[in-house]
Amino acid sequence: MKVIYRYPRKCEREKSHIQNFKRLFKDFEIEKCEKKDPPSPDFLIYKESKRIGIELTSLIDGSLMKVRNAQKHCFNLAMEMAHKNKIDTLTVNANFISNSRIINFKQAAHELYDFVVKCIEKVPKNDYFDIKPKQLKYFNWIRIRHSQDPDWCELKVGFATINPVEEISNLIQKKEKKIKKYLEHCDTCWLLIGIDEFNSPEAFKLTKEFDTKFRTKFERVFVLSNYTDELVEL
Repeated sequence: MKVIYRYPRKCEREKSHIQNFKRLFKDFEIEKCEKKDPPSPDFLIYKESKRIGIELTSLIDGSLMKVRNAQKHCFNLAMEMAHKNKIDTLTVNANFISNSRIINFKQAAHELYDFVVKCIEKVPKNDYFDIKPKQLKYFNWIRIRHSQDPDWCELKVGFATINPVEEISNLIQKKEKKIKKYLEHCDTCWLLIGIDEFNSPEAFKLTKEFDTKFRTKFERVFVLSNYTDELVEL
């Protein structure tokens, strides 16, 4: 079963990506896959007597990652305030006015929490309450519903960059700096670039027209679109 995390830690991201890679890879059945620590590649798989190293990395926009982390803290704080005040039966989804602008997450959390509290009486028992507030500083859409499984989060899918040649090239070059160390622990080494494209910092998409060739010391390079189950070899 594939598991995708909303705000993955490094270990969760690696686990999700390697599990999906094993499922989508069709050249041969991967029966044995071992997690390794540096300076080895992240995983070793075995084909007959050959050890194949797989180094995992992710295509991430660093500036957008800072924005996403602030947004995550905003929702966590708003949910903590709700729990503290015994408002534990709501699921709240919200869209930020901008997903590329850094926010003051404490201000945003208080704005969201205060607005939701004012709207509780308007929420139907068995339906959503949607509103597009115009007076808020941080949010342009909020959805509230009653739920026994409370959750406060943003739900938005967006593809920011199509066929990111430069970003992929830079990522390959960065990882190549360690390939000598990797090859001390395996016979050959592959690179797996994972994308969880439902997160805005990882909103990259490869189209059928993407045919760029890359020069690399890795024997094989793959791009995994983890959400849509697409595995492409570059």
